[in-house]
Amino acid sequence: MITSFDDCFARLMENEGGYVYRPNAADPGGETRWGITLNVARKWGYMGAMQELPQETAKEIAKAWYWTPYRCGQLPMAIAFHVFDAAYHGGQPVQWLQSAVGATPDGIIGPKTIEAVRASQPAAVVMGFNRKRLEYLTKLKNWPDNARGWTLRIVRNMEVF
Repeated sequence: MITSFDDCFARLMENEGGYVYRPNAADPGGETRWGITLNVARKWGYMGAMQELPQETAKEIAKAWYWTPYRCGQLPMAIAFHVFDAAYHGGQPVQWLQSAVGATPDGIIGPKTIEAVRASQPAAVVMGFNRKRLEYLTKLKNWPDNARGWTLRIVRNMEVF
């Protein structure tokens, strides 16, 4: 059961591997560890080898850049996890969430969006959110190379309600 940021991060790590580097157009993120790209790590101030990025550093980055700005702590945890995972993975999670709850998709998680999320059925929100997420992913030029992995990620995430 997911009840906190720590639970969400632990579950997120099930989607992320250790060190990954695929130097091709299918993976524009470059060197990555725990889902944190080299670029993000450097902006955070980590200057070590990516193969050695501590998971605790990834967790700090995740909370500061992908949990707190998306106001995940104010959302029901089942929905927060999906927003958090999508923010971490990339895309437009705020607009997807707003579309899923019938709010104006302005890209800002404010009081109206949070209120709309809380007034909605979590399963319906998660389904609508992931529908928008998949629509977005299928339009990316690197979808053919990543379709299986991205689809499996979302399928595994659907277990979180």
